[in-house]
Amino acid sequence: MNFLISKFREYYIQATLDVPPGLQSREWGFLFFDDSGMRRHKSFFSRGELVDYVRSMIPRHVYHSAAYYQRPGAPTMKEKIWQGADLIFDLDADHLRGAARSYAGMLEQVKRETLKLLSFLLSDFGFAESKISVVFSGGRGYHIHVRDPRIYSFGGDERREVVDYLSGRGLVLDRFIHEAPG
Repeated sequence: MNFLISKFREYYIQATLDVPPGLQSREWGFLFFDDSGMRRHKSFFSRGELVDYVRSMIPRHVYHSAAYYQRPGAPTMKEKIWQGADLIFDLDADHLRGAARSYAGMLEQVKRETLKLLSFLLSDFGFAESKISVVFSGGRGYHIHVRDPRIYSFGGDERREVVDYLSGRGLVLDRFIHEAPG
């Protein structure tokens, strides 16, 4: 365990440790090597404050909310006061229909699906590339974060509509495909 902690410490000291936009409005959570469970309800006012915390505490996992809050460090969700949220897609290779059996095959397949989704987000929805980030999830796929103020206020219904559009749910093909006369 000490070896792992020392390797994480080395990494945190050398790494840039990028932060998402809206750092001050996000709730942060951490898992540590002592298996004490998730430590949540943390908030930071600056990148430096977050980096100092990570480098001194040496977590094994670092998480931030997709949501933006007025008081992200408050102890209850009601007290946090939700202000909006990013739109996030989680593509995992093993959840794809007809997923390849080999790890390399799965990653190639999920990469193709990720590129298709990016194409929809850019062309059909008109999101700017600068408002989208793609992150390898660390195992089987990618997380796509859309950080565009136009979607922050979307509730569950609007987010479902985006997913329905992307997946073609409710699409009646007969409306688009007609037999030629005669």
